[in-house]
Amino acid sequence: MKSITHKISIPNILRIGKGAFRDIEFIINDEKVEEVIFILDENMFGILHDQIKSITVSLGIDFKYVIIEPNTGIDELMNIAYSLDQKTEFLVGIGGGSIIDRTKYISYLNKIPWLSVPTSPSNDGFSSPLSSLYINNRRVSVPAKMPYGIVLDIDIIMNCPTHMLISGIGDSVSNITAVYDMNIDSTHKNEKSDDFSAMVSLQSIEALLNLKFDDIRSERFITHLVESLSMSGIAMEIAGSSKPSSGSEHLISHALDQLLGGNNFPHGIQVGISTYIVSLLQDNRSSEIDKFFRVTGFWDFVKGLGIQRKDLEDAILIAPTIKKNRYTILSDEKNRTKALQLLRTNKTLSKLFI
Repeated sequence: MKSITHKISIPNILRIGKGAFRDIEFIINDEKVEEVIFILDENMFGILHDQIKSITVSLGIDFKYVIIEPNTGIDELMNIAYSLDQKTEFLVGIGGGSIIDRTKYISYLNKIPWLSVPTSPSNDGFSSPLSSLYINNRRVSVPAKMPYGIVLDIDIIMNCPTHMLISGIGDSVSNITAVYDMNIDSTHKNEKSDDFSAMVSLQSIEALLNLKFDDIRSERFITHLVESLSMSGIAMEIAGSSKPSSGSEHLISHALDQLLGGNNFPHGIQVGISTYIVSLLQDNRSSEIDKFFRVTGFWDFVKGLGIQRKDLEDAILIAPTIKKNRYTILSDEKNRTKALQLLRTNKTLSKLFI
């Protein structure tokens, strides 16, 4: 029997709670690092400048930062990464999914540990080993570095823009359909399935689906949502790929990105819609997903976006070409045809699009 080694790297630190942002100071102090660079965008720099400055003053270290815009391309990111002070010991990425993706890629290039401080729960990227970046105007997942630690301040996240919260809700359920696709991909290729990553991936969503809550901006709901997204990212690290959390529902979303260019909708919202479509094809917990989207207001939000049915139809047709080496439920032409029919005949879907 061949010896197979897969080294798993998971965050050493996970701080979730109200006021957790202040824990950044204690983490840096405990790690005894002095050359720290904070990475964030212009907007978040304006909002959190005083809090970050207070942390550096308390630690007695220089306040060093890099401002990166969410649409910064991979070539510019490489220039930023290789121009950092060689004495840099630690990075702190603060912001939404785009900034987190770019921080982890800079960390990967420089082999520097980093702290993930998401300011919204828009997707599971803050705890995953992959970065979603644009290369030649196409969204591509590239290798990145898992965070050394994650800090999730509930006070900050509770006040994030509505579309980011709704996006996180959409992204959270994708593990259900992704694990199904991962299993049929293994069967199709006659490969051994990754049972443990599948278990972690599915467990990440169970508590959230069954949670009783009054408001999606409540501390209770936000805490369960970020816990779910955290575990989703870790499932990908266990598997050594995105498969436990990204299947045909993500391929549809990536196809929409290509078709719509800069006019695409938030990632998690596209993924959530696609997850429900795919769950119907898989006969896989679609009623649970539908109920969850109703009680969280996901469907109501989607209805107001003016998404064109034709764009979704086109995305479903080209989805299998996004990752040609990945076999999913949509690899079968019959299922793509059925998906197109569902957009017009399913009671829920037929009312959502124009």
